[in-house]
Amino acid sequence: MQLLPYSIETFLFGEQKVELVVPDNNELKNRFQQNTNQPFPYWAKVWEASVALSEFICEHEAVFKNKSVVELAAGLGLASLVASKFAKHIVCSDYAEEALQYINLSIQQNQFTNISTQLIDWNFFGDAEIEEDIILMSDVNYHPENFNSLFNCFQKIIHQNKTIILATPQRITAKPFIEKLSPFIKQQFAKNIQQTSISIFIL
Repeated sequence: MQLLPYSIETFLFGEQKVELVVPDNNELKNRFQQNTNQPFPYWAKVWEASVALSEFICEHEAVFKNKSVVELAAGLGLASLVASKFAKHIVCSDYAEEALQYINLSIQQNQFTNISTQLIDWNFFGDAEIEEDIILMSDVNYHPENFNSLFNCFQKIIHQNKTIILATPQRITAKPFIEKLSPFIKQQFAKNIQQTSISIFIL
């Protein structure tokens, strides 16, 4: 798909700076309004949970030192870009090929050499052996109809003795999913981003 006009947004997390390529919101609306069968893409916005996860990464850089990391449903890839400053290697993934086009531009913009992109659907992640040490996810548990398949994905990852770091807004609809995950939660942190309460879980 042809790239839309975009801007460069600068994010600062302490001493860490990341420049993110963000597609023009009005152009996106125009494109997706022309196709009534296609919903506005969730990947095209920087969500509060992604910002919270990025802050967490900078505050706990030792967790990522010399580790291999994959981010699932990365959207525009902010957390992956931040983690690449500390980790050995990052795989930044999404199910939407168009999202990866913008992430690749951000990688070029920041001149990162230890991050790659990959088309991954989390529904099938974990079916094979997982090579990465840490799996990042932010704001993935928003549709209750997906909770069972998402929980299955988490179980596959946990059974391979991998670490999941999940950032999620404190939504009422998400509570049943978090309760189901509770036996696997090792640590929990709280953040507030633009008046949105975000929980970060290490599983």
